[in-house]
Amino acid sequence: MSEDAKNKVPAYLVDLLQPTPSGTSKLIAAWDGLSVETQIQILLALEETKVPEYQSKKVRYKALDSPNAFVRYLAAKQFCFFDDYDEEGKALKERIETDSDPLVKYCLLDIADFKNEEFFFSHPQEARLAIIRKFKGWGTVIASIITYAVDNLLGQARVSESDLSEILEDYLKNPSFIEYYQTNKGNPNDGYGEYLTEKEFKNDHEALWNLILKVPKDISYILLENLPETVGPIIENHSSISVIPENILDQLTKKQIETLLFREDIVLKDYRHKLFNQPLERFDGVRSAAIAYNFDLTYDDFSELLEKPDSEKRDILRDLSSMASDLSLVFYEAMHDIILEYHTDIMEYAGDAQWKFERKVKSLKGWQLENQLIELRLYRLAKRAVPWNNSKKDISLPDKLEFMADFINDRKKSIPPRGELEFLSDFGIDGDTWATFKSFSGEWANRYGYTEKLERFLPQIYEIEDNDIEEGPIDKQEEQTAEFEEIIIESINSLKNDMNRLQAIIGSQKVFIYIVIGFFIILLFLIH
Repeated sequence: MSEDAKNKVPAYLVDLLQPTPSGTSKLIAAWDGLSVETQIQILLALEETKVPEYQSKKVRYKALDSPNAFVRYLAAKQFCFFDDYDEEGKALKERIETDSDPLVKYCLLDIADFKNEEFFFSHPQEARLAIIRKFKGWGTVIASIITYAVDNLLGQARVSESDLSEILEDYLKNPSFIEYYQTNKGNPNDGYGEYLTEKEFKNDHEALWNLILKVPKDISYILLENLPETVGPIIENHSSISVIPENILDQLTKKQIETLLFREDIVLKDYRHKLFNQPLERFDGVRSAAIAYNFDLTYDDFSELLEKPDSEKRDILRDLSSMASDLSLVFYEAMHDIILEYHTDIMEYAGDAQWKFERKVKSLKGWQLENQLIELRLYRLAKRAVPWNNSKKDISLPDKLEFMADFINDRKKSIPPRGELEFLSDFGIDGDTWATFKSFSGEWANRYGYTEKLERFLPQIYEIEDNDIEEGPIDKQEEQTAEFEEIIIESINSLKNDMNRLQAIIGSQKVFIYIVIGFFIILLFLIH
């Protein structure tokens, strides 16, 4: 018995599956006392054992006496019948085909007979489902069967929308469907065979996708929820092939689009961007679906967003902060900062952006995490050099706390890159934080190779544990000074964000109290 077979049955029953006459006799003798679950496990394991056919047939005959229809079904479908089977075989076949349960009764149907649409629908629904469960591939045949029913049979007593829904669900949700179309690699030793396999798979899936526009809308959602975007990897060293025809996407209703794009496994990056760039109302379902997964921005996209009128920009920031799951880290942080600086009336969405940031960090690994953290550190450097909204008036405090007001107001002043990073100071854009970041990022990329030695001088991201970016050697005193400065800056920035929240919620008097409390927290930090 194979190891897989052993793992499918309890240890105390392993002896019963030994490929010997005595093992089979013991199994049959114990059969009636076994639970249904154990009988099922044994029948499944029996297919993987080396028990001779004449012995395993005895067990299946015994299982056909079971009062449980599923046990009878498992036993029945393991029998093989040929044109020249004897009287015993004919009797067995008749016994199965006259079983009281449709699951057993139709399990021996020959799949080849059902390629004919009229023949397929001449059988009761139970028989149709039984044959559909045997389909492996044959997407074009399924599409032809459904199309025939829609064109000729719907509305008659023979076929209902519910019947077609069941047929498609049994086909599309069968594990063998995904296994066949997305793991089959073709014949690596036959170039023409590879071509035919690829062509067959592509034709099958295009036929299934085209069904969406042919079937009633309620049925179309079964297809939209289950059809894969691509077929592959089909052949070694071949990439997956997108099989969604463009004309299908152009004719979908809003609800159909939402159903499709709220799937995490549907990429369609260009299509998602196309929908995002269309003028839509806030929290429009299509926009939300378009940006939910597999959607990221370019730096130029974000620049265009910042140029939009405030009302439109506010709506887009809300949508992105609350719905977009796959943006690069720098966009989440930039949105968080912009909302707190310019749009305190929607500051709750800054929290959404922060939550998405933390979630995205956990999903990144290796070079992807490293690259995004470098960009984030460049953004923080740019934010120091050209702070957001540094046109705000300085705050004023009573004389006794005037030194604290100076301390806080200093944070709104420009701190250009210095030391090893001073070369970037020539690339700042006055009054534009994001443009400064883009300029820094571009120059950093232009000096690739040289900048690798300078990564340790970029602002650190202390809130992210286990930073994948390796730090190079650095003078101990310089390291302590830089670290101390970083912590203070992040603490002040955090305090400033909290001040903005409080200004919008509880008024200036309580803000003053909070500032005082924050000041003492900083003092305690400095002391320790």
